[in-house]
Amino acid sequence: MAEITTTQAFSDGDTVTATKLNNITANAAIQTEAITNRSSETTVDQANDLLLMYDASATALKKISLSNVIRLVRPPIFQSQETPLSGERLE
Repeated sequence: MAEITTTQAFSDGDTVTATKLNNITANAAIQTEAITNRSSETTVDQANDLLLMYDASATALKKISLSNVIRLVRPPIFQSQETPLSGERLE
C-alpha cells in the first residue's frame, strides 16, 4: 500500500489539469505505514537522533533531539545524574 494516498486518480488518456493536481495535494493523507513500515532503531544516539513532534504553539511539525526529550521528561531530582539510554526494555 502507498504511504501517501489521495482521492485523485488518473487513467490513460486523462487530461492533467491544475484542478486535478491541486486535488492530489489537498486530499493527500499520510498512511500509518509511513511510520510502521520503517525498521526499528537498535542503537540510540541521544544527541543526534531526532524525533518528529507537533508544536501546538507554532502549529507546525518540528524536530527534537532525543536528549531534549529525555531532559524534559526526566524528574528534576535526576537531571544532574547521567542516565544513558541503552535501548534495553524496562519490565
